[in-house]
Amino acid sequence: MFEDLGQRIELEAEVVAYEPPQLLRVKLSSRAIEATSEQRLDAVDGRTRVSAVIDTKYKSFTARLASGIVTQHAQKQLEADFASLKKLVEGGAAG
Repeated sequence: MFEDLGQRIELEAEVVAYEPPQLLRVKLSSRAIEATSEQRLDAVDGRTRVSAVIDTKYKSFTARLASGIVTQHAQKQLEADFASLKKLVEGGAAG
């Protein structure tokens, strides 16, 4: 359960792939959506690339109607979270 845009959202989560330290894939489901979230760590030229892909299927009419706003908000939040993570990893303060 989490709260987003003032809405309480309950999801069932199932880890479907876990390959430390490179991969985590989780299946998420609720009455309104089904999604697969994948986070990867890949070595690239002596550095680590962090990537995330979320594939979402909106099942209800209301969810499909709000999908554009929800997707845009989730993208902005993900980018902000990655920026904070980068600061922490590179030794700076998050904020």
